[in-house]
Amino acid sequence: GSDTIWLECTDQKIPFGFLGDFTDDRDVLLLTEKGGKFAHTTKYGEKDNLKSNRSVFSIDSAGKADYVNETKFFGLQYDDLASFLRSDADEQKKWLYSNSSLPSLQIKSFNVNELPGRVPQVKLNESGVSANFCTFSGRYMVLPLNLVNSQKAIQKMMKPRRSDILIIQSSIDADTLIYKLPESYSPESLPKGVTLNSAFGTYSSTIAMNGREILFTRRYEIKRGRYKPSEYKAFYDYCLAVSKADNTKILLTKK
Repeated sequence: GSDTIWLECTDQKIPFGFLGDFTDDRDVLLLTEKGGKFAHTTKYGEKDNLKSNRSVFSIDSAGKADYVNETKFFGLQYDDLASFLRSDADEQKKWLYSNSSLPSLQIKSFNVNELPGRVPQVKLNESGVSANFCTFSGRYMVLPLNLVNSQKAIQKMMKPRRSDILIIQSSIDADTLIYKLPESYSPESLPKGVTLNSAFGTYSSTIAMNGREILFTRRYEIKRGRYKPSEYKAFYDYCLAVSKADNTKILLTKK
C-alpha cells in the first residue's frame, strides 16, 4: 500500500528509505504472504535530482575574485557525492580543488551539512579566492559568466553511430551567480540570455545589471530516456549550444 519503504540492503550508510541510482526505478519481485508479485522501486524525477547554487564574486581591478558559494544537492545528485561525504576534511578539500574550474584557486573555508531522508540533501558552503578569475585583453577586463557549473561539449561522431543514446537520469541544475564589479570598470554591453529547447532537455539563462552588480541565472534540465542513433547529431548540437551559452563572457572597460 502507501506505507511501503524500500531499503538499500548493501550500503550501511545510505539514508533510510533512499535507494540511490543502483536500485532506483527497477522492476522487482515482491515475496508476500500471498505469493510473489511484481512491483517497481522508487523513481526519482528531475525535481528530486536538483542541484541549486548561489555564488557571489567580489572582483577587484586586478581581476582577482573573492567568492562565497552555497550549493545544495538533492536526490541522485546527492548520491553522486557519496564518496565525498564519507571522506575526511583533507580529502574533501582535495576533491573541491580537483572539481573546481576557478583559476588560481585558494579555498579559505568550507563546511558540509547533510540532511538525510527519502529524498536526501547536502548543503555545501565554501569561500575562497580566485586570483586570476578575470583576464585582460588590450583595454578590456574579460569577465567569464560561468566558471562554476558549465556544460562541456560532447564528442562529435566521425562515423555513423550504431548504438542508442542512453540518458540514465533526469536532473535540474539551477544557478544564480552574482558579480560585484570594481568601481573603475563597467560593462561595455550586456549579452542577451539564451533559451534552448530539445527532446533531451531545456536550457535558459538571463543576464541583468543591478547597480554595480551583474546577475547571471541559469537553469539546465536533462531528461532521461533512450534515443535513436540517428538523433546523436541533434544531441551533439544541443550540448554544444549549451556549452557556448555557458561560456559567455562580458567585456569590462575602465572608466
